[in-house]
Amino acid sequence: MAIPSENGSNIVVAANARSWNPTIIDADGKVIYLPPNGNYTITGTEKYVNSGFLRPHSQAPPGLPPTETFSVTFQ
Repeated sequence: MAIPSENGSNIVVAANARSWNPTIIDADGKVIYLPPNGNYTITGTEKYVNSGFLRPHSQAPPGLPPTETFSVTFQ
């Protein structure tokens, strides 16, 4: 979706599986989609880590769990 801005340029909003779902792209370029509230052990070699779309309990679509937080723990 392109949205015209005040200065004549466009703002582009793109929605794909990586923006909505928890996603990892590992060091070899393999894409891994995680389930909502899934667990993944980060090795530090990932090319991409995305929490997926965060939505509070009051805005979770019917049948989907709320995803209010995203955390990464380093040792």
